[in-house]
Amino acid sequence: MSHEFSRRSWLLILPGVLLAGCQRSLETHFPEPKSAVVYRDILPGKTYDTGRLIGVVEWVGEKPTAEPIRGLIDTKDGVVWGEVENPFLPKIDKDMQVKDVVIQVLNSPAEIAHEWPHRDEVQWQLKLEGFDNSIQHFPLFFKVGQELTIEGDEKYSQLRARGASFWTKSFKNADSEHKVRLDQPGCVELSRTNGRFWCVAHIWVCDHPYFSKSNEKGQFDLGKLPPGEYDIQASIPNWQITGRDRDPETGRIMQLHRGPDIVVTQRVKIEAGKETRITLKLSSPVAPPPAAPQVP
Repeated sequence: MSHEFSRRSWLLILPGVLLAGCQRSLETHFPEPKSAVVYRDILPGKTYDTGRLIGVVEWVGEKPTAEPIRGLIDTKDGVVWGEVENPFLPKIDKDMQVKDVVIQVLNSPAEIAHEWPHRDEVQWQLKLEGFDNSIQHFPLFFKVGQELTIEGDEKYSQLRARGASFWTKSFKNADSEHKVRLDQPGCVELSRTNGRFWCVAHIWVCDHPYFSKSNEKGQFDLGKLPPGEYDIQASIPNWQITGRDRDPETGRIMQLHRGPDIVVTQRVKIEAGKETRITLKLSSPVAPPPAAPQVP
């Protein structure tokens, strides 16, 4: 009888416990919103005592090589599997100077003394038509908060962004268009989902003007800086393939994984009224483990 009493007691108590639980206030947990990032421009009419920072990027050691990438290529007979040159290899001239290296000041000054040095990208448009054939992996620079307009091509297509901006946009035809605000500083890698996984574009979203890229002779100019010590970074994409993602239905390669960017950082002291010249030296990283064999 005691067991029967206990069971009935729990049946009477349980609804009260559930009711008490339902009367508790609802707790919600939302992620903290990211603070708005604003591009820091030079103050109008204000002058500064500054020095200028210029330099060159050189390659140390042998020029790197890489096996071709197997992927879909266009031929007169249609789209077939073939080999394309690895487009991520650094652009090194005969004098071992490196082109299209991104140079930036990591600890930019509190007050900006240099105007935006790049062409105005506010109305810059990315046309998907010809994207696969014309893209050369050169970096583009945008002010944080600017808008990128993307136009589709004749066929249905998609463009994805990874890195400082993360999204995928679909385009029905050439009349399709998307506008995207680039609100977070950092590097954005754009690629399509049409099987040409080696075709990417890099956009650097900047919250200050102290970004540059090296020219055909490896030279760069970071402009006018207030006196002080700064950390200068040079970086290029890694060309070494560490893995491949395949479509689970067709088995075709859809995306490449590469090693971390090749990066070098140098501390520099800037003095007012003086031009400081530096040499940044890049070299091949330690080879990563080999990726799986390239088979269609």
